[in-house]
Amino acid sequence: MILLSSKTIVSDFVSEELSGFGKKLTKAQEKLFATPKAAPDAIINTDVFEKTTGIRISQTELIKDQAATAFFETKVKGIGKGEEIEITSSSIGRNTMKEQYQAIERVLERDGTKNITEERAVKLLFAPGFEKTREALITQTKQKFENFLLFNVVDTDKKPKQEFLFAPAPLKNVKFDEKYLNQFFDIRFRGAKYSSADIKKAKERGVDLEGVIQKS
Repeated sequence: MILLSSKTIVSDFVSEELSGFGKKLTKAQEKLFATPKAAPDAIINTDVFEKTTGIRISQTELIKDQAATAFFETKVKGIGKGEEIEITSSSIGRNTMKEQYQAIERVLERDGTKNITEERAVKLLFAPGFEKTREALITQTKQKFENFLLFNVVDTDKKPKQEFLFAPAPLKNVKFDEKYLNQFFDIRFRGAKYSSADIKKAKERGVDLEGVIQKS
């Protein structure tokens, strides 16, 4: 699996329940995205959002015939363990993407690690044969972060303070080359072994892991 690096309950509440912010996407709206399961958290009316926050954001490029509409992704920082914000991910199938899968396995075995990270990961992502995977990850990231809301909890003199940080169209003019990814993103290829029970649970959630991961 490739990870391009929230706390779900808080994130969902901010995205879908706060008045003037957004609403949960419908199944039909999720299908507008290259990867429906990686769709943003919420859809918003840009006029209502501006009235609530004072921030004007652009009409989405995905829905041209529905005025005053945009999407945004919410992430939470400062609650629970870890500070890393996961952006998106993609699976590389052992059977469906055989050459890529084997390339990753060779690097993992050569280095004796469970993960390929930092410059090694970026270099592999830009290697021949990974073009479709790279473009898919970039497209997912651009669509998911059409607009970005960060709910940040800061510990100020032992008194937690909540901050809402909103970035309209943060990736609009970004060039996703090796230099940019090395500087601003944490890209990770990781190998995984799962039991039949893990695969069954994944299927219950609508995720088919067979042929994608290596069984233990």
